[in-house]
Amino acid sequence: MKKILLIFVFFISLNAKDHQAQALINGVIQSLENQNCKTFYNFLSHQDRTKKSMNDFCFEFKKGIKKLRNKKLTGKLNNIKDDYGELKLTFTDKKTFETDSLTWDIINVNQRWFLNFKFKSKQEEEKSKNNIDRIFKLQDMLIYSYGDKIIHDYDKKLKLLNEYLELLKIEDFNKDDEQKTIKLIENTIKAKNIDKNLITIINPTVSEAKYDGYGFFAEIKNKTNEILSTIILKVYLLDSQNNPIYNEKYEIYDLKPNYIKSIGQKIDIPSIWNIENQNFKTEIEYIEITDED
Repeated sequence: MKKILLIFVFFISLNAKDHQAQALINGVIQSLENQNCKTFYNFLSHQDRTKKSMNDFCFEFKKGIKKLRNKKLTGKLNNIKDDYGELKLTFTDKKTFETDSLTWDIINVNQRWFLNFKFKSKQEEEKSKNNIDRIFKLQDMLIYSYGDKIIHDYDKKLKLLNEYLELLKIEDFNKDDEQKTIKLIENTIKAKNIDKNLITIINPTVSEAKYDGYGFFAEIKNKTNEILSTIILKVYLLDSQNNPIYNEKYEIYDLKPNYIKSIGQKIDIPSIWNIENQNFKTEIEYIEITDED
């Protein structure tokens, strides 16, 4: 008997939730059709009403409501789980019958459903704006940089990547970007720790170029197990005491494991450097790793 009573109470509770959910759907649709902002505002969660005043909300409401003219509205609940779910509103144009939809989060508090937009306060909005500005700036520095703009300091790059990842999570920016950044962090750590002696320079020489001036010529081989998306090679011309008097920087891209690439790039030779002595040295200054073949 006690078990039957508990089941009965459970179903009463479910029916009450369903009734309150339908009341939310009806109330939201009616307030939208009547363009009644104050009524709509009362369907917002307590947290949303705390973060955004009725005046501020209604100012935005009046701008958005114009899009609903000549639209028939219907609504249904989706993904209801415990005290959370979604309200999907469908808008059908009364003339063309074209449809569009919006999905809003809802929350149940004391057997009553509310819209849960998760508004931010003005201070939070300002902080969020600054975060997003910083995200785009970091993207330019870390994702879209090339040539001299590439950050060659691994520790600095890792620090900025971790800041970038944290901001992506805070702003719920883009899950794909989060996963790509995590992989970029992993690959940067790999690149930092890789043995650069496994990237070998074969038969390097400085000689007259075929058409004009002088060039640096060599082959570069990747003996690592990683795809090297970027290799920064520096060539130093040395004086008789083996001190650098000039250097040139070259970029090599997309070198697969065990592959060899030829290098033939122009180099400016100072007048005091004797080409016959071939007194120079090479250095792998920086590398980047990728998983993409």
